[in-house]
Parts: sequence; C-alpha cells; structure tokens
Amino acid sequence: MVKEKSISRSEVIAKLLKKEEKARLEALMAEGYKEMAEENRRLAEEAFPLVSETILKYIEWAERTLG
Repeated sequence: MVKEKSISRSEVIAKLLKKEEKARLEALMAEGYKEMAEENRRLAEEAFPLVSETILKYIEWAERTLG
C-alpha cells in the first residue's frame, strides 16, 4: 500500500487511525441515538395530550373571537 500510492508509512498509519476514530465516534453516536429514542418517545407521549388540548382551546377561541 505504501509503495503503490507513494505515501509514507506514517501517513498510512495516520489515515488508518483517523478512519478508526471516525468509525468509533459514529458507533458511539448511534448508541446514543438508540438510548435517547425511548426517552424521546416517552416525552412525546407525555406532551401529546397537553398539545392537543392547547390546540383545541385555540381553535375554540379563534372560532369565538375571529368568527
């Protein structure tokens, strides 16, 4: 690989380390997204009734006030 691309061994190692670090960070981020998914779902389910009630109250107010 080093001879084929005319780059030094240290450059090859640096690129491989950078690639490995990127893969490690991507795996860590994927794990974090999966862990947060349940919490986000729970929060959305908690908020849904409150948001729905607020929207219905706004619609009622708008119909009364704006005609």
